[in-house]
Amino acid sequence: MIDQDSFMAKVGRHREGEETREKILSVARRLIAENGYSATSISMISKASGVRPASIYWAFESKEGLLAAVLGRAADDFFASNMHLSDPNPKSIRDMMQATAETIAAQPDFLRLLLIMSTERQKGDPKILEAARKIRDLSRQSIENQLAPFVTAPTERQRRAIRHDASRLAIMLFDGTFVSMQLEPNESSVKHLAHLVAIAVEGAIVQLNKEQTPSKRKGKRHERATEDSVV
Repeated sequence: MIDQDSFMAKVGRHREGEETREKILSVARRLIAENGYSATSISMISKASGVRPASIYWAFESKEGLLAAVLGRAADDFFASNMHLSDPNPKSIRDMMQATAETIAAQPDFLRLLLIMSTERQKGDPKILEAARKIRDLSRQSIENQLAPFVTAPTERQRRAIRHDASRLAIMLFDGTFVSMQLEPNESSVKHLAHLVAIAVEGAIVQLNKEQTPSKRKGKRHERATEDSVV
C-alpha cells in the first residue's frame, strides 16, 4: 500500500526542484544576454536567483551545461513564437520578413545568446557552438521553405539553390538588423527595417532567377565559346 504522505512529499520535492530549475534558467538567460557568458559567473546567478551554487551545479553539472540548457530553452521559446507569427503560405516576401522581424523584436535575448555563442564560445565546448549552428540553420530552413512560391528557376535543383542563398542572405541581414536595433533603437522602426530586408531579398531572388533562365545561360555559353575561339 502506498504511503500517501510519502508520495505527496515526493511530488512536492519534484515540483520544488522543477521550480528551482526554471528560476535558475530564467535568471541565467537574462544575465548572460545582458553581460555575456564570460562575465556571468555562477555566483552572480546564485545571488540573483537565490539558489545556492551547489544546487546550480547539481542541476546542470557545469557552467557549460547551464549554458546549453539556457540556449535550448531560448530556442524553444523563439521557435514557438515564430510558428505563431509565421505564415506557411505568405502572400509576399515582405509579409515574411515582417513576421520574422516581429519575432526578433519580441525575443531579443535569443539573438543576443546566439551572437554570444558565435563570438565568446569559439574555444569552448564544441557541442555548444554546434547547437547554436543547428538553431541558426533551423531559422534559415524556415525562411527557405517559405520562399518556395517566389523562386521560379527552371529546375528544382536551381530553385533549391536560390532559396538556400536567399535564406542565408535574409539571416545575415537580420543579424545586422538586430545589431542596429540594439545600437540605434530610435533610428528605424521594426517595420521599416523588415521592409529594407525584404527589398534586398526580393532583389536577390529576381537576379538569381534571371541568372538561371535558359536565355541567360545560353548567352553565357556563347560568351565562353567566343572567348575560346578568339584564343
